[in-house]
Amino acid sequence: MNRILPLVRFINLLFFLTAGFCLPASAADGFDNNYVGGDANQLYVTINGLNRAVLFGPGAMSTGSFFIGIPNGVTDDRGQVSSFVLTGAASFLRSAYFDRVNSTALYYRIYPAMTTPPGWSTLTLQPQSPLVPGTCYTATQSNTWQITQSVNVLQGLSNGHYVLEFYIQSELYDVGLEEGSCTVNALEQCNTAYVHNGRYISSRFNTTDPMACDLANVIATQSAPTQILFEVINAPLPVELTYFRGAEDHEKVQLRWATAQEEDVDDFLLEHSADGQQWSALAEIAAIGNSTHLQEYGLLDEQPFSGKNYYRLLARSFDGQVDVAPVIEIDVAGQQTGLSVWPNPVRYMLHYSVLESKNTSFEFRVFDATGRLLAQQSSDDAGTFTVSDFPEGLYFLEMYDAGERVEVARFLKVD
Repeated sequence: MNRILPLVRFINLLFFLTAGFCLPASAADGFDNNYVGGDANQLYVTINGLNRAVLFGPGAMSTGSFFIGIPNGVTDDRGQVSSFVLTGAASFLRSAYFDRVNSTALYYRIYPAMTTPPGWSTLTLQPQSPLVPGTCYTATQSNTWQITQSVNVLQGLSNGHYVLEFYIQSELYDVGLEEGSCTVNALEQCNTAYVHNGRYISSRFNTTDPMACDLANVIATQSAPTQILFEVINAPLPVELTYFRGAEDHEKVQLRWATAQEEDVDDFLLEHSADGQQWSALAEIAAIGNSTHLQEYGLLDEQPFSGKNYYRLLARSFDGQVDVAPVIEIDVAGQQTGLSVWPNPVRYMLHYSVLESKNTSFEFRVFDATGRLLAQQSSDDAGTFTVSDFPEGLYFLEMYDAGERVEVARFLKVD
């Protein structure tokens, strides 16, 4: 027994010296006989039609026109991209004696730059070598894991800057008796009664072969994942707009628009402005959603401003993309009510008057867009309201006769 133990340790040491690693025979929490070498983790991508291999994580990085080498904690800026497809991933590990790689997965996420990252998406790699978990192999073995799967990185993205973040993690299935927290009894390396699940090797580790006994500390001090920064400049818009137009109709404005194609469109937001700069929501109209045929929509604005009116249309998709139609201008010569307000937009003092009326005992009330009453006065008072302290936005001046609303005029407060 005393002769066997030194022999096993000698074989262990000889193996790591040959592989370029000089590690002690005592295991460090199950990691000593699994390691990653140069180019051990690879992500296969097609960017702007060019096939590339992204080499990431710990270990040496190859160079050349085909390879993109990105160590841990580094962001590689690919600039503007017109196409970006993830086509596969691979992990090449070495194993000896009691440790076995049981599974390997690619973790990735895609999100707008300078925002909080979402949760990880996972692709499970498939084993390419016939290593059986729990089986004792007495020589060095290769653990190759690969997946071929097309993922369109740009799917659903609008124009802007984004991050593709990723790492590979391999779960271990250990055999052999571990005595205490750090040592392995090499004499028990083929005794499959001793199984230690839950260990892993991650490309986020800062070294090629983590040696810490405390796995929690190894996890806590792992480096930032590898990142690729890219910019989307030609994202497809959610809708193909055929037209957007409006016309005055008896001191009201009839708005119409049509789409030739819709893809996952949630709704349309109509906005209204008196000056083409300060906008307020006029209406939200549900969209067909998905269509390759002509779809027509319409809305009647029953209370336009007297004079210039500006309208714009926003098509909003389920994934947050927004397509904005060109602004249209409609001139309403008169006013549909007997109540007139000026100037509009207003900064300090709003003036109003009743155009034609035999009644002089009206009450006037000012409401904001949420329906909150802000001010009121009778027709015996001066025909003005001081609005300098009002926040910017859309407001309503309503005229009441014996407690019944008879006229409404809208105005826009600006700073």
